[in-house]
Amino acid sequence: SELLRNGWSLTEVTAQEARLCGIQSRIIPATDAWVETRIETGDLAPARGTTTFHYEEYFIRLRCEPHAHSIHYAGIENAEPAPGVLEAIASSSTVLLAPSNPLASILPIVSIPGVREVLVKNREKVWAISPIIEALEEILPPGLRAKTRSEPEAAWPTWVAQRDAEIRARLAQGDEDSVAADSSNS
Repeated sequence: SELLRNGWSLTEVTAQEARLCGIQSRIIPATDAWVETRIETGDLAPARGTTTFHYEEYFIRLRCEPHAHSIHYAGIENAEPAPGVLEAIASSSTVLLAPSNPLASILPIVSIPGVREVLVKNREKVWAISPIIEALEEILPPGLRAKTRSEPEAAWPTWVAQRDAEIRARLAQGDEDSVAADSSNS
């Protein structure tokens, strides 16, 4: 954070951190632009007097209360791929989309102009890693919302697989580290 405040780009900070940690693989952020995942609840939070929260605040401090109604990506309209991102995707032998859940991380990444297109073009080498996040149930598409407590575990991986199938060939999901090869778009 201090390096960013001192004018470094996220690409420069990421490269520096990788060097300091001895990571030899090239790690590139999707964009140098500031993009925030924001949760809209529709209900005022008593302590804050607002209906919109940063993703981390909603999950950690508010413990996913009140219920979420929508999600948006503040700053995505000004985002562009970080230097080398599109070229790295095209030239890499494997691409990992491994942030957190698709609504909060993968969807904003693929919303950056040019990123989805290069992923689709190179989908045979793209892996998405996605946990099941029950707390996001309220902002999921209507067909995915659970009628019973056990349904999100069954429905979420299917929705994730269908939602991003055009950009990746393989999906690792869940706590069991299961890996599913997706043949629906092969």
